[in-house]
Amino acid sequence: PDPGEKIIRSGTISTLQGSKMKFPVYSKYYLTDRRFVWHDVGRWAFIHSQGALWMLLVKGTPVSMPYPEMKITHGKYAMNKDLLLFSTPDGRGVLVSRREKTLELLKDALGQAGISLVQNSSEEWCIRA
Repeated sequence: PDPGEKIIRSGTISTLQGSKMKFPVYSKYYLTDRRFVWHDVGRWAFIHSQGALWMLLVKGTPVSMPYPEMKITHGKYAMNKDLLLFSTPDGRGVLVSRREKTLELLKDALGQAGISLVQNSSEEWCIRA
């Protein structure tokens, strides 16, 4: 985190990552009072998904999404429709599994910091600090 930034919550989150094909990856993340940061393993997603040893070796690159730029929508990949897509206008994004559970986690964590998760439409949310 940047100096003066407060971490609200951190841990691992179930994501789908990869370039053309997506693979299930447990990614480190943290929420601060200004942004959402997750670790992108990129083209190493397949290797990372193969077990604990590979998870230790392939750490990933931190990707920062400031709240004013971030949009949260209902995501889909193949037959899986229980996803959330965290995205920014420049095309960066991550698919997160367990849509309802993740929304509740976000609401609770952000609410404790006085930040609100606002529903713009039936399948779109944004964060207002």
